[in-house]
Amino acid sequence: MMDKEATLFENPYRNILYCSVCGAFMQFHTTRKNGKINRVTYVCSSWMKLKQCSRHRFDFYHVDSQIRKALQQEIHLADTAAQRIERGDLPASYH
Repeated sequence: MMDKEATLFENPYRNILYCSVCGAFMQFHTTRKNGKINRVTYVCSSWMKLKQCSRHRFDFYHVDSQIRKALQQEIHLADTAAQRIERGDLPASYH
């Protein structure tokens, strides 16, 4: 898990995450408690700026783990496909 303080300066998904309701980008947002970062989330920028859309928010660490999991699955699929190509073990539809 990434250090919460480090995420204050880093937004690895800048300009990548968009609201599924209105299409606006999801804004990286941190809240502090007693001077320390308490919560790191993504919030719909339409809500943050204009109070439009809805106030849905997603925990940064949950989003990050789901994206990493999906990337690991894609890498595994690509590796498996490459191995099958090297062996010539392809379905008839690929010939």
